[in-house]
Amino acid sequence: MIEAVIAVSVLITQSRNDFWVVTHVDAHEASAINVGFAFVPEGEDFIVTSAYTVHRNGTAATRWTTPAYTLEILAFRCADRTFQLRRSWSYSGVADPTGPHEPDAPFSRVEDAKRASQADAVCQPRSNYTDGFRSYFDFMRAYGL
Repeated sequence: MIEAVIAVSVLITQSRNDFWVVTHVDAHEASAINVGFAFVPEGEDFIVTSAYTVHRNGTAATRWTTPAYTLEILAFRCADRTFQLRRSWSYSGVADPTGPHEPDAPFSRVEDAKRASQADAVCQPRSNYTDGFRSYFDFMRAYGL
């Protein structure tokens, strides 16, 4: 439990390297990925980063209450367009937090539009991002409930 609290604190603490790129918006959710935080662990062939999603209608895990949010730690292999969900937390202001979920799954092919745009933002970074936020707090102000 302590490790989870530390991990979340480190990830959501505003860093001067943070840069959140909005990768998915629809009537149900808005999602952004932190391209500024993305890094390749030493000796590995994947990029690790965090993603944050605002669920406009809640989620089953948050008893469909709003606002509801999910923080994910993702790993992307750019060469073969695969990803792995390393850890996730879902929470809302009303329901108890769920997670951390630590799925023990292999890398999966990027197939849905949300993951594809996340992979594009991480694997094909641009130095001149103009649509994004310096902190997830700014993302929340723009897309939160």
